[in-house]
Formats: sequence, C-alpha cells, structure tokens
Amino acid sequence: MSSVPAPIYPQLEEVALPHLVDYVTDLTVHDAKICRVLELGDEAMYAIRSSGTHFCTYRNVCDRDTAQAASTARRGLDYVDAVHFVARDARWYRIECTAPGIGTVTPIAFADARAIVRAECDRQSGKASS
Repeated sequence: MSSVPAPIYPQLEEVALPHLVDYVTDLTVHDAKICRVLELGDEAMYAIRSSGTHFCTYRNVCDRDTAQAASTARRGLDYVDAVHFVARDARWYRIECTAPGIGTVTPIAFADARAIVRAECDRQSGKASS
C-alpha cells in the first residue's frame, strides 16, 4: 500500500490477507475482477473484516449520464452504511484509480469514508436535478 499510484489489486492483497479468516474468495476472485475493470477517475471505499471484504464503488467514470452517476453514488453510500451496520470493526480504505487498474489505497476512518461518499452523493444528486 502506497500513496504513490501502483497496481490496486496487490495493494488490496497486502492489506486484506492478514485479516481474512473466511471468505478469502471475496478478495481473490471478486475484488480481483473489480480491479481489472477500474478506470481512471473511479473511486471506492474498501472494507475488510475477518469474514470477507466489501468493495463500495461510489464514483464510476463509465456512468452514461448524471442520473446514473447519482445512482452509483447513492448505492455507494447505502453500501458503506450497510457494511458499517453489520461490521463496526471493519478496516476502511479509500481507493482512487489514477489509470486502468492503477491507483492508491489509503487507510481511512469510517466517519471520513462516509463523509467523502456522502459529498459525492450530494454533488451528483445536485447535477442530476439541474
């Protein structure tokens, strides 16, 4: 894990594998697949708990229009809240994609993660209504 952009999936392996007890395929199959399709500008929050991982995408540059972007942000916020509800001890990371499959993975507190996703949700909702 680095503040310098690097391939995202190896960074996730580095932070997740030491904590995963069950559902390792969340990381090795599902998260690996998501990382392969990440594009420049995509952003997500990533939660790790002993029984799996959660990839909460809240900005997806391939959204066709502002309504779809607002929906992505809203789903991201709902997912972040749902993960926190069932796993208050989750470790949170912010993923910022700087090139296809490349980016930064940065530790973040849940409150800060939620605030960032909420701000994106508000920003996209404002665009969709105008």
